[in-house]
Amino acid sequence: MKRITPVSAIILVVSCGMHSNDPRPPHFRAPVSIVNGKVCVKVQPQNDEKLSMLIIGEPGNESNKLSKVYSEDAISVTSDQCIPTYDYRFTVGNVYTFDIILESLDKRKKGIVPYSRIYGTSFLLEYSSGKLSASPL
Repeated sequence: MKRITPVSAIILVVSCGMHSNDPRPPHFRAPVSIVNGKVCVKVQPQNDEKLSMLIIGEPGNESNKLSKVYSEDAISVTSDQCIPTYDYRFTVGNVYTFDIILESLDKRKKGIVPYSRIYGTSFLLEYSSGKLSASPL
């Protein structure tokens, strides 16, 4: 039987994605749709998670960016509601990115890492079959 060398073992662990106690928040893809004629992005909060950061942007156009950071005033969200867009101006034919950070105050107080999770999506806003649509990229 062949012996696994230490270098082979390290490569195996890294390539399999085993990261015990990884402090980096996990990333998830957020679904995007059009609801009542407006862009709607939803997330799946867990336990006491609240919206702590929101960034909406148009790649290549830094002047068309919305960034909201909530420190102690993080807002509650549910899985069945759209993340607020604060009247951000979306234009048909453009590509947008939408990044959301959910944070658990309970986990942060207890020193549990990661205490946040990141959701994101990129999409093209277009008319398809006469209807406004958000096509994920």
